Amino acid sequence: MAKVKKGQVWEESDPRARGRRFRVKYVWAKYAEVVTEPPLKPRSTWIRLDRFKDGSCGYSLVEDAE
Repeated sequence: MAKVKKGQVWEESDPRARGRRFRVKYVWAKYAEVVTEPPLKPRSTWIRLDRFKDGSCGYSLVEDAE
């Protein structure tokens, strides 16, 4: 599992949602609050940190935090 940090951009690994990207807004305990990136409508949600891994049912790191 990658170290999830505020400001990172992740992408959905599931082929059905390929291209869906979001930015990490906040990390707390076992969850991260994320906001979808354009061109999608901005939407905030929480994702379990153990889902941030490469594979068919996780997320891949696209851009690291500055």
